[in-house]
Amino acid sequence: MASIHMHHKLQIGFYSIGLVIWESFKSFQRNLGLQKAALLAYFCFLAMIPLLLLATLLMGQVISSSQSALTALQETISELSPFMANTILREVQSLAHNKTWSLVSLFLLFWSVIPLAAAMRNEFSAIFHVDQPSSFWLAKLREMGGVLVLIILLIGLASGKVLNCVLPAWLAQLHFQLWIVKPVFLMLLMTGVLYIYFLILIPVHLKAFHLLTGALTTTVLLAMVGPALALMLKINPHYGVTFGSLKTVFFLLVWVYYAFAAVLFGTEVMANVWRKEALILRTLFIASEPSQKRRALLDQFVRVFSENEIVFLEGDEGREMFYILVGTVVLSKNGKDFRTMNAGKYFGEMAMLLKAPRTAKARAGEPGTELAVISRHNFDTVLRENPKIMFAILREMAERLKETTQHVWTEGEAINPG
Repeated sequence: MASIHMHHKLQIGFYSIGLVIWESFKSFQRNLGLQKAALLAYFCFLAMIPLLLLATLLMGQVISSSQSALTALQETISELSPFMANTILREVQSLAHNKTWSLVSLFLLFWSVIPLAAAMRNEFSAIFHVDQPSSFWLAKLREMGGVLVLIILLIGLASGKVLNCVLPAWLAQLHFQLWIVKPVFLMLLMTGVLYIYFLILIPVHLKAFHLLTGALTTTVLLAMVGPALALMLKINPHYGVTFGSLKTVFFLLVWVYYAFAAVLFGTEVMANVWRKEALILRTLFIASEPSQKRRALLDQFVRVFSENEIVFLEGDEGREMFYILVGTVVLSKNGKDFRTMNAGKYFGEMAMLLKAPRTAKARAGEPGTELAVISRHNFDTVLRENPKIMFAILREMAERLKETTQHVWTEGEAINPG
């Protein structure tokens, strides 16, 4: 029995992962991920020089006397921006010995990077379908926090190269292999920085698991960008040759473009993990009968009722709504039954949406009645992100209101004929 239960849990886990990945591909395409990556790449190039200058200034003040640190910084800048490496290195060397930068100059450098963080925040809001904008100053504080994280990332990457020069002898004494430590260190650093970056700029409150999923997914995808471009060059060595001496710049553009595509897709994965329950429950409103996989995923929301078992009483607080999967539900008021609902129907949504007491009693009409329980948060997510479902539910509610009005009008005529 325990092995069967474990097998079922593993099956549900695989179904959930498949659902998230599939929905992420669809939402990435629906949200024009590749086009948005091109826009972010443009903002990145505008912000690159100020961002690198800020990072080199802060790091140069600490490690100006260390030649290995300056070399590591040059390598980092060369990887991020080959065509500007020499210029940036000259700035680093001058900043290391020249402390004439004023606070105003530093602030202007910092502020010039803000548009990149603002563009990222806007894209995150679109992915999470957040319509209500935050206050101007709160948005700017978030964007400034995002810029600080980017600066820390650059300093961390450069520091990682310093560690590569300093640690080999120490690691050898501990019998560690550098080829294992280096990628692990970089992966952990990148994941941690992205975690903080998402925490600051994502417009909704997420659990640590959601943030970690997005950060780890993005880190893995970013790690694949370089090898993917190398493989492309191996297959087609003449790729980009038409750019002549600007071939390096061309590949930088391609690298940044695909890097932002990786960030956006990682954010899509994070968003779909966050809304996973709503993705599962959405099936109830768009398909006449869920597939076997979707039905297995729905089991976590299903409650089984025996015949005449009470679902809720009149006057109860409406915290959730119900969708009938199997069986029937009888609604009654003042001890009188007035409606029997069959499989494929839902009820209880009005009290849930209005946060009002239940206006009727609901009980199971058949043994083994199965109801899917839908929370307010999941229902709001389904309606907000699926306009067709929202309009269908509005039509259903209008039909019910029409039936109720006709029923009341008929009863009134019967009581007061003529």
